[in-house]
Amino acid sequence: MTPCASPNFCGICQVFNVRALLLAAEASAAKSNIDDRGLLRSTKEGVVHDAIPKHFKHQPGLHALKAASSSCDLCRSIWREFSRQREPAELTDEALCRGIGNEQIYIGTLVWDAGLNATPHVAVIQHGPPPHNSQRQLACFEVCADYGALPSDNSRLLARLQASSSKDEQCFDLARTWMRNCQNEHVTCGQSGSRGLRLPTRLLAVGSDDADSKSDGLVRLVQGSDCSGAYTALSYCWGPDRDLILTHEAEERLRSGIPIDEFPATLRDAICVTRQMDIPYIWIDALCIFQDQERQDSKDDWAREAGRMRDVYRGAAITIEAASASRGGEGFLKERTSSKPYCALPWEYDAKGALVYLRPIIDIPDNQLLGTKIFTRAWTLQERLLAPRTISFGTQQISFECANGFVDETGRSSLLPRATESYLSKDSMLQLRRDRGPLAKLWRFLSRTLGLPPVVTLWDAYDIGWSSQGVLHVPGDYWATYYDDWRGVVERFTERQITSRQDRLPALSGLADEFQRATGGVYIAGMWKEELIESLAWTVNNLYNANGEYGTYPGHIPPSNFVVGPYPESVKPPGYVAPSWSWASTQGRVTFFQGTYQINRSIKRFAKVNNIQVVPKYSTDTLGALAGGSLTLTAPFLPFPDPQSPCPEDYTLRTVHSYIRRQKLQRGDSFTTEFYQHHEPHAGQEFALLKLFEEKARVGQVGSRVYMLLLESTGNGGWRRLTCTEVLIVTLQELERDNFQYMDLNNDQDREYMEHLRPALRESAEMAREVKEAAWAKRRVTLY
Repeated sequence: MTPCASPNFCGICQVFNVRALLLAAEASAAKSNIDDRGLLRSTKEGVVHDAIPKHFKHQPGLHALKAASSSCDLCRSIWREFSRQREPAELTDEALCRGIGNEQIYIGTLVWDAGLNATPHVAVIQHGPPPHNSQRQLACFEVCADYGALPSDNSRLLARLQASSSKDEQCFDLARTWMRNCQNEHVTCGQSGSRGLRLPTRLLAVGSDDADSKSDGLVRLVQGSDCSGAYTALSYCWGPDRDLILTHEAEERLRSGIPIDEFPATLRDAICVTRQMDIPYIWIDALCIFQDQERQDSKDDWAREAGRMRDVYRGAAITIEAASASRGGEGFLKERTSSKPYCALPWEYDAKGALVYLRPIIDIPDNQLLGTKIFTRAWTLQERLLAPRTISFGTQQISFECANGFVDETGRSSLLPRATESYLSKDSMLQLRRDRGPLAKLWRFLSRTLGLPPVVTLWDAYDIGWSSQGVLHVPGDYWATYYDDWRGVVERFTERQITSRQDRLPALSGLADEFQRATGGVYIAGMWKEELIESLAWTVNNLYNANGEYGTYPGHIPPSNFVVGPYPESVKPPGYVAPSWSWASTQGRVTFFQGTYQINRSIKRFAKVNNIQVVPKYSTDTLGALAGGSLTLTAPFLPFPDPQSPCPEDYTLRTVHSYIRRQKLQRGDSFTTEFYQHHEPHAGQEFALLKLFEEKARVGQVGSRVYMLLLESTGNGGWRRLTCTEVLIVTLQELERDNFQYMDLNNDQDREYMEHLRPALRESAEMAREVKEAAWAKRRVTLY
């Protein structure tokens, strides 16, 4: 290896060859990433390279590292990363010389999963002495190169330096390159089905800021029917800003044209990006849908346009995602913070003397995009999924996603598609659209008439990756129907905040349309008729008072189960959203029964659907907002004492009553359960249990599970869903055998644990007995 003559390196660091380290990482033993069922664990490449923890012997300990950091660039970078994570007391000379601090420091690489990180991560590690052989990571870096000065060899092992500002020409060059490559080279992206879609009702003509053009530079509202050409769509967080929106009063001014400087910062930046992409139009909801909701014609316009949301985002040439802006007035083209300047190292092979740089991993975390506010907003979920292409302007970098994959400004693969379930990727949406052909339609017909299995997607239940989609149902584990995928989408959707709870169904209507076209299913208030009985077994997280003792820190984005308005008044929505049996009627993260994706699970349905009625709020949007709805079932029915009061002595399900009262009716100054989101008392109110289905024993577990709804009367002959509960049908002997089989009766700790657990096991067994022996009677009930 050729020593580096740079005066900015100590004697040890002069002989460190970063190129040799990365080549060694690439050549390290690769173990298969395919599991024993032949499914991909997490990466499309299918291999994971071993770590090289001791490639280069660095400083003999922390005290030596600190001393060298005053004059050596590499030692300074390592020391800066280490000290950033430590308290001052840990950085004194005395503290640095204690314990593992005296151990040898090495530079190597971590385990390298090329599907998650396109380049190896360089790690600086200390190894403790035997017998514990502990490790401490002092720092972690990516090796990156400047876009304009890539080394002449092995640049595939290098990340790329990010621009210092998202307004840098480098960012716009990248965006145009990604877009051009997708349009010209990605065969799959050409199958998105967006061609032939008509332009949205209204668009903004962005004009031009080029002095040589004939444009006056104004941005104008135009009718889509009068236009031709491509358009972008903006996905962003509105926030409290309402400075410029489309109203009947503002319409004439918008049509006449407005200088770009008069737009809120986020909208202005989106217009700038559209111009840079050489696209003539942009669609922004605030300016292309009438927003003065006190007028009936504006309400009608909003309903019509919400119903067309699917085609608006599908038809956009590219969707601009303002990920780094928390509101309309913030903007997303801005300077970036980083720990630059980075330590420069020579790329030893290159005769041109090319330099590479060590960028601390903390500068651009793998999940930095997922941590932005736009990923906490409900509307933006379908906006990202429906769009065939999305360019996202994050805090530290820009990134691009299409059905062909995901790439970012650093040149590495991002964790975005892999950090979420596969059905939240654009590739899965493309597959959904493919499942509309004649063969898929024939199979759906056969499945309905002959009872054949449905079209399914394949994914690994224990890991993130997937190997194929759109195949037919065959025997085996870990297969999921599109209905399972839908429930997963809803669970992720309900994790996000939404300003108006009346928008809960409209904000998913575009995705519902996609799923309906693929499955041929009947969409009902956020669920599917084909699997409605199982879908009724949802629960919702407790609601917390964001203004009380569970209050959020300044700048913290509260999760969806935090009530951000007055508490407890805001627990219930101000107006009608959905019938009580639909998850959309509640606030907070919803969890569905997930038993259907495993084929070896047997489900026995007790309830039968007799009739379903849903009344759309707007006739033009049958998948969106609702004005009413009812569900009539015939199912085993059992009167139930008021769960808010102690159980009568003569009631047969006293243990079940006690359990529901304890677990489902919690309420206080800081939190409340699902029960109180629906409960509406009236004189002479009745309560009841309704048995939905039984799931037979899962593999490796004892007992089956019975799922039941707790209902209350509405006062007009109907019933209202309050919550769902499950009871494990098992004997005390089976529970003790399952829980105590590895316990040692001669061990005091084990005996103490068994005695602690026995009351809960006895309660569970007693609940099972009560449910089995109860005098259930089939009854026809209507839920509202």
